[in-house]
Amino acid sequence: MSARTNGYFTMVINSIQSDIDSSGKASIAHSMPVVQPTEGKFVILCSNRNIPPPQDSHNHYQLLLWSGLKPFKIYQTLYEAGDNFSVAFISENSIARLRLYPLTWAGIKAAIKSCLPLAEKRLQPWLDTIERELSNDPGRYLYNSDDSEMHYDTFMNLREPVTKNQALYFLTSEMHVHQLYYDTLRNLHPDNLPERYLCSAKDFTMADCVELLPSQISIPEETIKTYSNLPGIVNGFLSKANGRVFGRICSTPTRQERPKNLSYVPRRKTAFVFGPETVQTLLLQKKPYEILLELGMLPEGIHEKCCIRKHVYWLILLCPGQCGSKLDFYEATWQGVVEAMKVIYPQAYDDLLIHLDEIKATNIETFEKQAQFRFIEVLPFRDSLNYMSYQRFCNLPHPRKAWQVRLFLYCELRLLELFAGDGHTKLEDGRIGEKEYLCRNYNLFDLSRNQYVILPLSIDIPDAVIKQFGQSE
Repeated sequence: MSARTNGYFTMVINSIQSDIDSSGKASIAHSMPVVQPTEGKFVILCSNRNIPPPQDSHNHYQLLLWSGLKPFKIYQTLYEAGDNFSVAFISENSIARLRLYPLTWAGIKAAIKSCLPLAEKRLQPWLDTIERELSNDPGRYLYNSDDSEMHYDTFMNLREPVTKNQALYFLTSEMHVHQLYYDTLRNLHPDNLPERYLCSAKDFTMADCVELLPSQISIPEETIKTYSNLPGIVNGFLSKANGRVFGRICSTPTRQERPKNLSYVPRRKTAFVFGPETVQTLLLQKKPYEILLELGMLPEGIHEKCCIRKHVYWLILLCPGQCGSKLDFYEATWQGVVEAMKVIYPQAYDDLLIHLDEIKATNIETFEKQAQFRFIEVLPFRDSLNYMSYQRFCNLPHPRKAWQVRLFLYCELRLLELFAGDGHTKLEDGRIGEKEYLCRNYNLFDLSRNQYVILPLSIDIPDAVIKQFGQSE
């Protein structure tokens, strides 16, 4: 009896590779199977038991879900990377050799204990709690799980003890624990589900596959709409957050490097965000490129990031108090800065109050003459002697001067030349921009899953901008 009709299978990605000829054009394209489009420690193997064996003519979207892939990853692979999937049938010899752990809580715990003993020590305080809470209310805790990944290396580099949210991220990213509940949420009866097992990714290779069956994947229309329609995603999150949503645009060098904090600047404690006013208007009415312009970014900078450096822009949406830790946001006015300083930089708070009137009435150039250097020149060099970090400020002797307080605000809070203290951004051409807020530089892994959404933005650079600043390299 063949592996197709009586055995195990998983889904593999077919990465389309293009050969480049001497003229620089793509010529022959070929498909290269890869075990799983994940950097995780485990692969999910499915048994044909309880379900018909996969056939050539079937839509294998459901098989992808059963194999541990999330809808967002499937959408990215098919519509953004241009790759496809195949069903991989596993040889009987491989099944006899591989150690399989049932995709149950007992199996997950056994797999962690056997394969990831160092991670087990970190997870142990939370395993029973997470199992109980997911069983009682899986929808609440698994919302937004498409957007969050925490794999082994990241998890092991976290400061101990890890939080419950960090443990949950790891269990969904590495151990596929969400698979225990997604079928229930989709109202699929257990009798119609395949038996699924975890298999250590280091033990499983393409050599274990005896047959590849190309897939014709039809993603549900609703799923395509969800991930390709920015206003649709924003509206969906707004409805869950009762309209009070804040946001920030950031960038990373690659799509694989999702943002972990609101600001990537090392050791930065605060970040600027836009508020519900912007989320409910600009994000619903404008295209991504137009949104970047309205938020004060310049065409040359956008072009340089997207076309030359190949960076990826991301939209982060935050919900202050939705089923998790309360998030605090302060209006970007001078009064808001004072309130934020009292909570986030308490040892600088009194000095700000002493010099606030002078700081509000004095331009940066005047303070630079007192300091004898330009503030903007020290901004990229945090280890510079002139960079005013919080620690350095706290070590200054009393009384502290007004220019030292203003330099601290410049370096640490990023209150630059265009900061007017009226609660709005100020654009290069002098126009008043969107309303802005100040908050902690939150680590997204510390938040509950339903408190944020991360979305990659597809930026369409106008032809005129490309022509002006040059083609992409």
